[in-house]
Amino acid sequence: MNILITGGNGMIGVEITNYLSKKNKVYSTYRNKKPKKIQNTIWKKIDLEHPINWKIKPDIIINCAVTSKFSKKNSINDYVDSNIIAAKNILDFAIKSKSKKIINLSSISVYKLGKKKLINENSEIENQNILSITKHLGEQILAESNIDCINLRLPAILNLDLKKNHSWMNNLFFNIKKNKKIRIFNANSKFNSVIHINYIFELLDKIINKKEKLKGTFNFLPLRGEKLIDIILYIKKFYRSRSKIEIVKSSFVSPYFSSKKIFSKLKFKIPGTLPIIKYSLTNKIIL
Repeated sequence: MNILITGGNGMIGVEITNYLSKKNKVYSTYRNKKPKKIQNTIWKKIDLEHPINWKIKPDIIINCAVTSKFSKKNSINDYVDSNIIAAKNILDFAIKSKSKKIINLSSISVYKLGKKKLINENSEIENQNILSITKHLGEQILAESNIDCINLRLPAILNLDLKKNHSWMNNLFFNIKKNKKIRIFNANSKFNSVIHINYIFELLDKIINKKEKLKGTFNFLPLRGEKLIDIILYIKKFYRSRSKIEIVKSSFVSPYFSSKKIFSKLKFKIPGTLPIIKYSLTNKIIL
């Protein structure tokens, strides 16, 4: 299988590139410093705000390119270029190269939070946040094409190198490990907005090898959540941390995300939230 990964040198893109290159021919793009060599991988410096001129014919395109608040360059123009214009250029290239599938990595940050408890793919979109607006527009550009396009809305990702990931959950691990004070809101609310990258690998394998068409937008999170306080107490116990926990009352409605759609379509199951946390810590994958 020939696979093109755009944004392949980002925090998540490089790990997906490394994983998929073990069984596939991978073409991966980068924007700044040339990445290290990876088996079965050809790197090319491409600015995705311009049309893609690369004489390759990938079967699958996986878009990992994104501008967020953690990006080195995150002006409004950067958000537009990476999250909207790049999506249009990727789609044009997919049509030109006759690619079979586009898998677009998006984010649950597109949703409007704080009012509705259960969030599914039809829930209201946040229109006051530049990341949400631009990512959602990029999703729509890809979704309106005739190509088999899957938008995956992902939560915080526990990846293979904790230092390279800026997610809230990784920061929580770090602060507890360093015995810092932890403030939490709605401690008894169910929490499921975290995934380990190994499960993203499994999902990508499933989508790539699926012969039938799969098109649409899908949340990808654990089906079963856990109380936030139980998660924090487990992490605290694991690190033998002396962190003090301050529980703060809040009127904010903690979101709980539904993943029933993708599990129904792919018959794909992953553990609940706490087992994912335990797996990450006990296997020492992110330490």
